[in-house]
Amino acid sequence: MQARLAIAVLATAAVAVGVGFDWNEAQAAKAPVAGKVTFYRGNVLRASSAKGPWKKLKRNRKFFRGDVIKTGDGSRVELKFVDRSIVRLGAETTLELHEAFFSGKGGNKKVSAVVKAGRAWANVNKFVGGKNAFDLRSDNAVAGVRGTIFSLARSKDGGTKVSVFGGSVAVDNSPWVQALRKRSKTKSAHRRTNKAPIAFGSRKEVSLGLREISKKQWEQMVGKHQTMAIAADGKKSEVASFDMKDALAGVDGEWIKWNQGRDSGSGIKH
Repeated sequence: MQARLAIAVLATAAVAVGVGFDWNEAQAAKAPVAGKVTFYRGNVLRASSAKGPWKKLKRNRKFFRGDVIKTGDGSRVELKFVDRSIVRLGAETTLELHEAFFSGKGGNKKVSAVVKAGRAWANVNKFVGGKNAFDLRSDNAVAGVRGTIFSLARSKDGGTKVSVFGGSVAVDNSPWVQALRKRSKTKSAHRRTNKAPIAFGSRKEVSLGLREISKKQWEQMVGKHQTMAIAADGKKSEVASFDMKDALAGVDGEWIKWNQGRDSGSGIKH
């Protein structure tokens, strides 16, 4: 019996090797398809987690919910989602695709991705009814989209800059606020462990030094040809307007022109 079992196991392994079975692809196949690659240049990798293993992404290759996608030096990639929305990553960028849900044509959708480093350009297909959400995040900011074209760039000092080229984007620093609350609660719990047991019969409400912040207070609308920055410490800049001619002539001019050229052939309407 044991001999037959061993032979069966070896036979299964042989078949897997014979058909070119890829364990990483098998794992990804369990997650919903988020979209496919429609352009790439240079070294582009994907994995089902930040720990790898890493596989090369090329044109027409699929990517999945939960994937981590990163580009190398001088590399770029265009990711086309199931709903035809597009996200492009510049060189040395890491994107974590936390959510990618599509319920069908005209149905609900939810996409949420975190730009851990580098920069991304998003051209989001217009939402039609239902409960829809499409946002790009960083460690200290969220750019919530309502059918628009915008870029989100991370700076080396941990800041985030959002620039809008069409439509409008709701920008907030809620990730930083949530992280601050978490740290404060952790410190408060740590302080209590070094003291005598709490007498709950005579307990009093303790303030953690953080008041509740309403959405209206931390969310800011950024419109076409406007930009806003959020520093690593969560501080928001004022919304500022920019001139497209100056932007095209600036350090990001080539990046903007390339994306606009790709957008013109995307067929996405806002």
